[in-house]
Amino acid sequence: MPLVCEHLVVKFKGETREKIVHRWRRIARESGAQSRRTYRVDVAEPVRVRDVPEDVAVADFDGEPDWRGARAVAIGPEGGWGPEEWSTSRRRLSLGPTVLRAETAGVVAASLLAFGAGEWGFSLGPGVNG
Repeated sequence: MPLVCEHLVVKFKGETREKIVHRWRRIARESGAQSRRTYRVDVAEPVRVRDVPEDVAVADFDGEPDWRGARAVAIGPEGGWGPEEWSTSRRRLSLGPTVLRAETAGVVAASLLAFGAGEWGFSLGPGVNG
């Protein structure tokens, strides 16, 4: 689900927005077919940060490393989150010690969500996953 946030690089309005979302949907459809997915990945309509459900964590460089229990995470723009964009009560999760590009951060976050949920049947190491 694309987020409309403070440091958004692209002018995300009108016809430009429609073209970008259409392109993302085409990429999701084509990559799913290429990788022989058994389910479709949907690209939802973009939402504003204020409309993100409270149970969605936020990827943050200074976040916690324990992903257990996390079910979804918001990935920020390459300029980072705005200082007042998220409430201080929102769970913050770390993607590791390096700065990642937005598209790479999404892949890392999806992997960490799967590890944290125990879906892959092995842990991240002693003391990390239980």
